Amino acid sequence: MAAADDTSPARRHLRVVGAPATEPGPAVIAAACRGDREAAGRVLAHVLPLARRLVAAVVRRSDRIDDVVQQALMEVLEALPSFEGRTSVRGWARTIVLRVAFRSLRKEARISRVTVDAVDPDTLRATLHEPVGDALPRPVADYLAALSVRHREVLVLHHALGYTIPEIADTLGISPNTVKSRLLHARRNVRRLVRRDLRFGAGGGSRMPTS
Repeated sequence: MAAADDTSPARRHLRVVGAPATEPGPAVIAAACRGDREAAGRVLAHVLPLARRLVAAVVRRSDRIDDVVQQALMEVLEALPSFEGRTSVRGWARTIVLRVAFRSLRKEARISRVTVDAVDPDTLRATLHEPVGDALPRPVADYLAALSVRHREVLVLHHALGYTIPEIADTLGISPNTVKSRLLHARRNVRRLVRRDLRFGAGGGSRMPTS
């Protein structure tokens, strides 16, 4: 998708957010798809609170949130003709917003530390399918930080945010089989790192090897 400039229709619509944020009906959706600025503003006003909440939870950088939210709203507006009304507008837009947010993280080659910390240690231990005692040798974040971004993001989405395989695929724009493969490799790499620490010790804070 080409980047929009300040005079593009999508960017102009982003300023029309003062309309009531109620669920847009079919007539409003149709009008927005035809380029009606007021209708588009109503759609975006409805999606904006959700977009800000999701982007803030994923990106966590105050200097990036507004830019990512704006990009997400632009992509929601551009994708609006594909909305079939099977779910609420916000439910439909959620996947688009999250995809934009995680794409932003991938560009920065990182996953939010707050999101990483949301992975429960007991949940991660349960994925290893082997006894590791009462606690992991290192903090969960250390093991996740040692993973590649692609492996880390699927592990976090699945085990921290509770996403299903199809939901992760939709969010990241990849196939379900690719999600399964990345999860398999992520778990295998974490298992290898935990085994190493159990055998040789955590090393008093020594750096983790990356995978």
